[in-house]
Amino acid sequence: MTSTVGKLQYKRKRGQKTKIRASRNNLRKADFFSLMKEQSGLCASRDCAKNNDGVRQKVSSINDMCFIIPVNVWEFEGRQGDPRKRSNRQLLCPTCRKIKITEDRKRIAKLKRAKTS
Repeated sequence: MTSTVGKLQYKRKRGQKTKIRASRNNLRKADFFSLMKEQSGLCASRDCAKNNDGVRQKVSSINDMCFIIPVNVWEFEGRQGDPRKRSNRQLLCPTCRKIKITEDRKRIAKLKRAKTS
């Protein structure tokens, strides 16, 4: 038998009460499936068709989920709220994801340089 109190989940086992932490993978899976439904299983990038011979690619893996605004950028820009919320996630095909990660790394490096100067 399990019961939920706040964000913690408890499991009763032979008269004992033990904590069960919310699994990150379960949260990610829930986000993934809701994004798949919302995006119709297609890449969210506007340039996807241009990058992939005129056809928007389908997304099939949970590893293709990424942040719209990366957590590091969120913190450098001093934004309020939780950067890991579902509204800050998107699904990208592998090609678009590689391009986005490269652009994000450049953006983070630029922000770090600006902060140190």
